[in-house]
Amino acid sequence: MIKFLQHAVLAIGLTAGVSLAACAQPPEDATGPHGPLQEMPPGPHDGMQRPGMMPELAPPPFLHGLDLSDAQQDKIFNILLADAPLAHEQEKLAHKSGKELHALLEQDQYDEAKIKVLADTQAHATAQLMVLHARSMHQILALLTPEQRTQLSAMKEKFADPHHGDEH
Repeated sequence: MIKFLQHAVLAIGLTAGVSLAACAQPPEDATGPHGPLQEMPPGPHDGMQRPGMMPELAPPPFLHGLDLSDAQQDKIFNILLADAPLAHEQEKLAHKSGKELHALLEQDQYDEAKIKVLADTQAHATAQLMVLHARSMHQILALLTPEQRTQLSAMKEKFADPHHGDEH
């Protein structure tokens, strides 16, 4: 149980960081390496992610490098869009319970009942996020052609090999 809570807290921390980063808006005159952020050229994002797009709606990184059709891109976007409201609510709940838990730990009095409720809330929100993620990844993988699955497997093997790129 302790291991699970440690992993849950880590996952929540990462999720909260991503959520907070998503809330940050660059100034209107912000520029990137290619000039104004609104003028980002096509690249490894395969045209799917646009400047200002919520991270929850960005395609998973494992799709970078695959030649996805417009129809596949649209379906992937719709899968991610369908889960975004629930994911956002779970992220907010996990963040709020984590924040309250930290505040409670700084109090002079120890209240185990409140700590358990907050820890359970945070763990449940994290579990919901994991289920949403697993479901959307399954749906996205089902959209890939056999050739794309082969290409994805090859990329996965390349990165799983700790010696890839070594020339001995």
